[in-house]
Amino acid sequence: MKPNDKFYFIKNYFVNLNIADLIRCYLPIIGMGSSSVYQFLVAIWDNGSKPHQFSEILNHLNFGFNTLQDSFDLLSAMQLIEIYEQKDSQNQQIFGIVLYPPLSTQDFLKHNVYRTLLEKKIGETCVSNFEKVNLIHEKKISKNFSDVFDDSGENFITNRPKNDFEIEHFEQLMARDLLRFENKDDSIIALYNISEKYKKSWFDVYQVAKETAVDDVISIKRIKNFFKSRTQNSSKVIFSDSERSLISVAKSKTPIDVLAEFKESKYSGITGSEKEVLKYAKNLGLLDEVINVALFDYFNRYTDTSNLKANLFKALVNDYSYRGLIQAEDAVEFLSKEIKSQKQGEFKGNNKTYKSNVPDWSQPDYKNETSAEKQAELEEQKRRLLAKLEGGGE
Repeated sequence: MKPNDKFYFIKNYFVNLNIADLIRCYLPIIGMGSSSVYQFLVAIWDNGSKPHQFSEILNHLNFGFNTLQDSFDLLSAMQLIEIYEQKDSQNQQIFGIVLYPPLSTQDFLKHNVYRTLLEKKIGETCVSNFEKVNLIHEKKISKNFSDVFDDSGENFITNRPKNDFEIEHFEQLMARDLLRFENKDDSIIALYNISEKYKKSWFDVYQVAKETAVDDVISIKRIKNFFKSRTQNSSKVIFSDSERSLISVAKSKTPIDVLAEFKESKYSGITGSEKEVLKYAKNLGLLDEVINVALFDYFNRYTDTSNLKANLFKALVNDYSYRGLIQAEDAVEFLSKEIKSQKQGEFKGNNKTYKSNVPDWSQPDYKNETSAEKQAELEEQKRRLLAKLEGGGE
């Protein structure tokens, strides 16, 4: 899209603008610039009788083109316009614009996400002042549909706003399952975006939210990674039998169960600090299946300890998070390429030797000097660890 590109109005989408609704509900969210663009489009609407240039808008409103594109994005997101790319009779690029009227104030307030956005801009008190009086003390005598129309009557469709992510039902299930938001307003908007992006119902999103919650708190990061992992292209790597087994185990167990089996194999129990380390990994947004691979990775590297040391495991999962590993296949593929040694790196400084928290295989100048005998021993350790996991700790 360029300033000299042409656009036209798609026919029969006339907008009878209620300026009060636009200013009251939309202006605080989209801003003065986007509101001006919308009003100008309504003013020049001609039912598609002739093409226009985007430069007309720029000249009239004294805008830069980047500002105009940002305004189009905001107006589209709030469902006030739609833009279509087409070809004219001479096969030249042209854009079609559809205008939609703003929701009435009452319909706008029924839209949970829009209402939340408005409350974040002007405050809950101001928004509540826009609501109609609740006629709870009045006797309703209006007729129901079935009281007025018989079986041969016309179809009657209520004019409800699109979407709507039913946050009331979502919160009812949260109360039942004792879940809570860390930040309600931000979470509602994020959940709506997830629902729209992945075309999932509020109930589908809730099921994932419940599964990925961290200590009964809804984790937006983990919900996003779950849906992203389900739409990601399958790995083209051909995994070995042991790698496929690890992937299967990682997808079927929780991190606390996997850690318990590792600890049991070393005749020790899980500590409170180790539970906090697992919580840290979850708060990074890592899914359980990735954390499970990280646990296998950790205990395969640090065979001389029965404890999940916070500094070492945090360094490991931070690396997983930085690399964008969102499913077990990603993590196992990463391991197959990167893990060359279980020894911790060392570096020298100030005439004193220090232990590094970063494994030496991650250093750019690392050279694998593991002997064939030691490599065989490490492979046997991995085999025993995997067998332990597959056996359910028996």
